[in-house]
Amino acid sequence: MTGHTVAPQAQTRRQEPTPAQILDDRARTAPTAPAYVDGEARFSFGQAASRARVLAGWLSARGVGSGDRILLMAKNGEFSATTVFAASHLG
Repeated sequence: MTGHTVAPQAQTRRQEPTPAQILDDRARTAPTAPAYVDGEARFSFGQAASRARVLAGWLSARGVGSGDRILLMAKNGEFSATTVFAASHLG
């Protein structure tokens, strides 16, 4: 077989869920279970997922989309976690 190459068969890889998908799944299965604590504030998975979707919508309305970079300068806490999940929603 001179001059011919055979491409290797494409391997099908299992797509790993995004952080937003994991959060949304947990919010569906255990919406009132505690997700995280920020000081005195406690957030359930349902609350965390809702807050992430709202922030994702806010970012999207301002032109942020899949592949865009988001700079976050914040202490570890609810807002930083929400921003990570919101960014994951956007892609």
